[in-house]
Amino acid sequence: MLASLSRLESPSPTKPVESVVEILSPTDAMSLVYDKCQNYQRIGIEQIFVLDPESRRSWEWSRETQNLERIEALRLTNGSAIALAEIWQELDKELQ
Repeated sequence: MLASLSRLESPSPTKPVESVVEILSPTDAMSLVYDKCQNYQRIGIEQIFVLDPESRRSWEWSRETQNLERIEALRLTNGSAIALAEIWQELDKELQ
């Protein structure tokens, strides 16, 4: 999932967006997730979030430590925050 404060190009963006949310599937290997996060950072994406709907855990990629850090909310570059509890609640609604 991509997010941007400006209008996204169609059909696919050709320049980095502000935020990316990587949603894990049960078969995703963490080594692949780390590779994706490093690649997102390399191409200039400011914020990289990783969500695991199965375990209900979430992380943000740290540019400084090159590691994933646990989070309880998506804190966006525009100052907004989205509580992860809200995301899981919406997911539950979709699955019913």
